[in-house]
Amino acid sequence: MTIGLPEDGRAVLQDFLYVDTARVRSLLGQLNQGVPDKVEEVSERLRRWGLGASVGFAKADAGRQSSNRQQETRSLAELHFAMFEEVAQATGFLHDISNVAKNSLKWENGAVQKFAPEGSIIRIEAPSTIIDGHYFSEVVGHLIDSGQLGDSQSNAKAVHAVMKAMYPKGVVIRIMPCGIRKPNHGFVGTLLDSSEYIGPERSALHGRYGNEARDWITVGIVSRIGARVDPNKNFVPDGLRGAQGGAFERDKLDSLVQNFSSLMEAHGGNESPAYPGMAIVPLAVYRPIVSFAPVGMKYGDFSA
Repeated sequence: MTIGLPEDGRAVLQDFLYVDTARVRSLLGQLNQGVPDKVEEVSERLRRWGLGASVGFAKADAGRQSSNRQQETRSLAELHFAMFEEVAQATGFLHDISNVAKNSLKWENGAVQKFAPEGSIIRIEAPSTIIDGHYFSEVVGHLIDSGQLGDSQSNAKAVHAVMKAMYPKGVVIRIMPCGIRKPNHGFVGTLLDSSEYIGPERSALHGRYGNEARDWITVGIVSRIGARVDPNKNFVPDGLRGAQGGAFERDKLDSLVQNFSSLMEAHGGNESPAYPGMAIVPLAVYRPIVSFAPVGMKYGDFSA
């Protein structure tokens, strides 16, 4: 499935939720060095498509308003991703694992992890939740400060503390190809809190997409496979201080941090994947826009 660059001239529309602009440009630049013929072919198709874009960065006129510059930056980021996706797939760097990942047995026997090892670039279309826990915790904090929660004040404070501890500043995406009943048979990642792309729209995410899992297409880099962790393990090592109550021993402090991180992972904290799931660095999250044109109708045939 190639996204965004049609061979036959038909419009292919995508609703982009997120693009990691810096990483996509970096990867595309590296591919440009390694496979110039393929990138030139894609660039030529873009010129025929009338977009006149290149792999370079957008340069907005100083006189334009910030909203126009932001939209231009986003449009170019999406175009760069479309180029990257096509070139990466054509050169064997990108693989679609949507069908393989739907089988829960393949997660349990390690087949998915072998098919998508750490460092690989994958594309997956699956039910996914988009949760901005950090933004929600800020809202709860403001409500607490206002003192208008009445009897719910103490409960809200507890929820606020948990939310701050469990969610990073970015938006968390959980990809569940085996369904919401098997949330650990999937991927988890964080959409960076970037003013270039997702930042200005964070307050609207819940209203637009809700809390339920919806089908999204995610392209990303597998960063690591979740480890087997005993959630009941005592994570505090004995004797943090040195002899005679001296300074903390660094190796034991490191052990404390590592053990506590494992405990957070076992309970799904931050973007940590619980075994057998995997962590992913999202490059883009999008979904196709459906055309309702009747079969046989060509673009331009619509009339008022």
